[in-house]
Amino acid sequence: FYAVNSNSVDLKNPGRIDNFNKRTPINYPVVLVDAEEIQPLKIQFFPTIYIIDSNGNLFFKHYGYNKEESLFDILDKALSELVE
Repeated sequence: FYAVNSNSVDLKNPGRIDNFNKRTPINYPVVLVDAEEIQPLKIQFFPTIYIIDSNGNLFFKHYGYNKEESLFDILDKALSELVE
């Protein structure tokens, strides 16, 4: 599992990721990329979440922030379905 973060603020100050990880530990690698690298994905909303299964198929996608449900809950549901 990899998280890809494209955010010009974070690229200019990667220490923000370290600070975030200290407050909210995560157990997966985070890859910082430039916006040009993800341009083919045509991402228009942040956050944008894609979960790709082990066969390389798009399993799940989510766009934008949801006030009613945390990103953790959204990901937890999606990943639970993936491992079933």
